[in-house]
Amino acid sequence: METQKNIFNLKIFSDRKSMVIFVACLIVSAIFWLLLSLSEEYQEYVPLRIKYKNLPEDKVLIQQLPKEARVLIRAKGFKILGIQSGFTVDDILIDVKKITFVKKGDYYVCDWVNSAHLADFSARDDKRMAVLSIDPDTIHFVMDHKLSKVLPLCFSRSSTPTQNLRIIGAVEVSPDSVHVTGPRHLLKNMNCLYTTNLNLPAFEGRVERQVSLVVPAGTSIAEGASARVRFLVQRMKKRTFEVLISAQNIPFGEELKLLPGAVTVNFLATDSTFSKLSKSDFFVVADYRDLMLSQNKIEVQLRNFPQDIESPSLSPAKVEYLLRK
Repeated sequence: METQKNIFNLKIFSDRKSMVIFVACLIVSAIFWLLLSLSEEYQEYVPLRIKYKNLPEDKVLIQQLPKEARVLIRAKGFKILGIQSGFTVDDILIDVKKITFVKKGDYYVCDWVNSAHLADFSARDDKRMAVLSIDPDTIHFVMDHKLSKVLPLCFSRSSTPTQNLRIIGAVEVSPDSVHVTGPRHLLKNMNCLYTTNLNLPAFEGRVERQVSLVVPAGTSIAEGASARVRFLVQRMKKRTFEVLISAQNIPFGEELKLLPGAVTVNFLATDSTFSKLSKSDFFVVADYRDLMLSQNKIEVQLRNFPQDIESPSLSPAKVEYLLRK
């Protein structure tokens, strides 16, 4: 019985050993096959980065240049595998100093055709890789003179009002100006750099916020793209003034009597604005020429009012009149 057990264990050991040898041979065969395959030449599309050197310091690009290209190469499998896996880094290097630009209006333009430089790209790699085609084939360069200027910062008054809250008085912006660098066609007519729109808080009082700046594409700011703003917020409240009505365009020899002779001007204003207002800031008229359009009453109009108020209206909107000749 013991002898049969030993024979059985020996058979299992022999089978396992044979399996290990078989797997090892299989792995070695696969490695040799892979090495032979990778030593052959292939044509394959691979992604390559595009790099630009010697960009002119006195000019600036108007648009973004492509940073990657889809390239058809002929190379050994080792080279292709290295590029695809990221172990081998190959770049398409374009020397901008060798490009001849043509002036068109405010810009300097040139079309760089990659297919015209395939031999240069291949030679740079010591002939380990032949570049057959590049997509995109044409790279369009558009440049402008670089301009630097100091621009004052301006607060955007397009900020969103909240619950009848408004900004009162001047807004303090810090810093008050920044150094901007960018294309000349963009900066030559710029007189101010604005902050982005700001949602007002839902409370009254002094507010201090850090806000971003509206930075045009292609420009850079030495001090950073944000600023600190400080301002006062007050709530708009319902206000009224009793204002006399002024009759206009009355023919000579006639008299127009208005009943009543004054109306209530209703409007919204903050405390600061209302403290500076008086009845003389409002001008309410009744035009004699409107009598032809009326029957028993004449319409009154608010011809002049302060710009800092909102939602002005008259009560009543029409008044009775007596016409004497």
